[in-house]
Amino acid sequence: MIEVFDINNQLIKCELLFTFEKNNKKIIVYKDKEDDILASYYKKLGDKLIIMPITEDEDYDLVDIELEKWWNQDE
Repeated sequence: MIEVFDINNQLIKCELLFTFEKNNKKIIVYKDKEDDILASYYKKLGDKLIIMPITEDEDYDLVDIELEKWWNQDE
C-alpha cells in the first residue's frame, strides 16, 4: 500500500500498479480500497505524492494503452 494525497490534501491509501510518463505528463495507475482501478496525474511535493484528476481524453487513451500492456506483460 502507498499513501497519496488528492488536491484537497486528503490522504488516500491505495495499491500502486504502475506509473508512466508521456508527453511530459506523469500518470499513476492504482487500485483503491474497493479494488477499482484508477488513474491520475501525479507530482511529488517534498516527500508527498499528490494526485490530480486526468482532464484530457487523449491521456485516458494513453492510460488504456499502458494498462493493456501491463495486463499482458506476463503472457
